[in-house]
Amino acid sequence: QPYALTQPAPPRNMSSAMAASCSRIFTRISPTQPIPGAGTTKLMMRQITTAAVRASPVHRAPVSAFASSAASASAADSSPASSIELKSSNVAFGGEVRKYTHASTSTGGNMTFSVYLPPAAKLAPVPVIYYLSGLTCTDDNAAQKGGAFKACAEAGVMMVFPDTSPRGAGVAGEDASYDLGTGAGFYVDATAAPWSDHYNMYTYITTELPALVEASLPAAPGLKSITGHSMGGHGALVAAFKNPDAYAAVSAFAPICNPSLSPWGEKAFGAYLGSATAGKAFDAAELLRARGSAFQQFPDILIDQGLDDEFLVSQQLRPEALEAAAASVGQKVSVRRHPGMDHSYFFIASFMEDHVKFHAKALAAKAAAATAAAAAANV
Repeated sequence: QPYALTQPAPPRNMSSAMAASCSRIFTRISPTQPIPGAGTTKLMMRQITTAAVRASPVHRAPVSAFASSAASASAADSSPASSIELKSSNVAFGGEVRKYTHASTSTGGNMTFSVYLPPAAKLAPVPVIYYLSGLTCTDDNAAQKGGAFKACAEAGVMMVFPDTSPRGAGVAGEDASYDLGTGAGFYVDATAAPWSDHYNMYTYITTELPALVEASLPAAPGLKSITGHSMGGHGALVAAFKNPDAYAAVSAFAPICNPSLSPWGEKAFGAYLGSATAGKAFDAAELLRARGSAFQQFPDILIDQGLDDEFLVSQQLRPEALEAAAASVGQKVSVRRHPGMDHSYFFIASFMEDHVKFHAKALAAKAAAATAAAAAANV
């Protein structure tokens, strides 16, 4: 829907072209449009940001049931008592990409994450999509190559990119191979020595990090969803299946769907949990089959898979196992298979916009439902 803005008279030091741009009626502010320069007044910038927020599909659904005010979020973001330390910041699509570090109780060391704050976050707390990366990745890979920011800016959603493991924990063998230890936390809580003191990525991504993000950034409390790639796709599915009320939606790119029966999973579960059998508690296909029924919280689960993915051929991913488990319990899982696509970020970037839109729609629906329930309770 169009949103008309009544602009104040432009400053004298503003160019005529800029003044014309700022005085027109905005039907939608696209992050690819020029941002007014230094001569623009704070009031005009706020009006422009307001138009961007109003154009966001998530903004059209009330989030009052999840967040009290933009002021409290801004205060938390700037509080000197915050437990996160800003390491870098870059402007992108009218929003901001930030990198933070913090001390983690889950991993017993310092952790790093990146986050994209959309333009809408300047005015109000916004929903959050958590993106979990795959083996060998850091928080940088998807942030720099995934192509999510334009879609997040348009949808008015934040995206958080955690690291994939503790780093420098000093655990014997953690740097010996690419698929165990550093960069390969597998999003489990380790129970076996010597890993159990530090490799607790499941608690980190499901509990500690969301609490930290909601306390420190303009994130709408309780309004989140989750996605990921490969090992991260496994982590996203497991996090959602074990905590279905916590997430509005779940999706994945080429996930490890049945890790207790894949070479990667057998190695990781054997080390972290003592056996591949113990890993069934962190296996999406096994969790769904054991549940025995579909998730009412997830009317659909979106998965994209390249057919030229070398790890599909080597039986690391096993999407057919998840499809079979879903069919046995009546759960809808939309697995889209793509000829010519591999396991790379070229593949991920090709479908990232679809996933952001998938999550934004579910987040908006959850926000609207919660607001309606709160209103009904007050009648």
